[in-house]
Amino acid sequence: MAKAKKLPSGNWNVLVFAGKDASGKRRYESFTAPTKREAEFMAAEFTLKRKDRQSGSMAVGEALDRYIDSKESVLSPSTVRTYRNSAKRDYGGLREVKLRDLTQEIVQREMSREAKSHSPKTVRNIHGLLSAALRMFLPDFALHTTLPQKKKVEYHTPSAEEIKKLLEVSKGTDIEIPILLAMCGSLRRSEVSALTGGDVTDLGVKISKALVQNINREWVEKSPKTAAGYRFAPLPPPLIEKLRAQGPGRICPLTPDQITRRFHRLLKRHNMQLFRFHDLRHYFASALHALGVPDKYIMLYGGWESESVLHGVYQHVLEEHKSQTEDKVIDYFSGFMQNEKQDKKLEG
Repeated sequence: MAKAKKLPSGNWNVLVFAGKDASGKRRYESFTAPTKREAEFMAAEFTLKRKDRQSGSMAVGEALDRYIDSKESVLSPSTVRTYRNSAKRDYGGLREVKLRDLTQEIVQREMSREAKSHSPKTVRNIHGLLSAALRMFLPDFALHTTLPQKKKVEYHTPSAEEIKKLLEVSKGTDIEIPILLAMCGSLRRSEVSALTGGDVTDLGVKISKALVQNINREWVEKSPKTAAGYRFAPLPPPLIEKLRAQGPGRICPLTPDQITRRFHRLLKRHNMQLFRFHDLRHYFASALHALGVPDKYIMLYGGWESESVLHGVYQHVLEEHKSQTEDKVIDYFSGFMQNEKQDKKLEG
């Protein structure tokens, strides 16, 4: 076993051979700790895991579980819960396959089997978790799996008439404020549930947290998934007054799941077309686009990370404006064609 050497800083360091790279150059992993014993323990643990990978004695299921364990402190509670549920529920007999016996054919057959009972998006998520675990424990095994094609999802963007009725029927109910926050500020359910009186300002609300479920299905606060999630949402003064009237605690006492259920019950009770609470964010994007607000500001207010995400996920929002743009293009160039015809008549 590699021995630790004392550094000038007083810490101890161990270098462990970690194989060769693609060019044949030897690679080493470095482990530093305050004591010699700790440094050598870290090195020994790495060596043991490396032997597991090399021998292939680890099963796919164990690789999935250990991958999730290693990421638990850096992933959101909801993501960890989703990963653990998938690791237990999906993958079928693949969980028992040893890494040394894993082949492209085995992986392909399993993904094809999953595709019979899951949506293309879910199959891609299942494959994504497997791919990440294999990169950690079987780095030389490159996946080349053919996955089902993504299906174009048709979303519903509420019309101005639907929004007007929705505001009428929700007035005075416990779902009114969540609807207003999603419609006017593009807040997600989890962000609505986590909002407190301390987040309210004279001009809007500061968004810096979300309410999600952890592995034990307990509701806990977490930080946004991306930097774009930290944002400020400008709101109309009447809504700010409603928010301040709720006091310093949580603005909405409902959990995200309760918001969804009560929202759907409200739509059904008043014979309105059913759509998702999340679709109120689509209305927000549509309204701002119709007002001529540049995409970069729609992204900023709505918490979208990039224009590709905004255009990819919310492309349907722009469809109603597409025909208007097409008409303008056709009319513009039709003018040239008309002028060309008139010029020919004059020449004749």
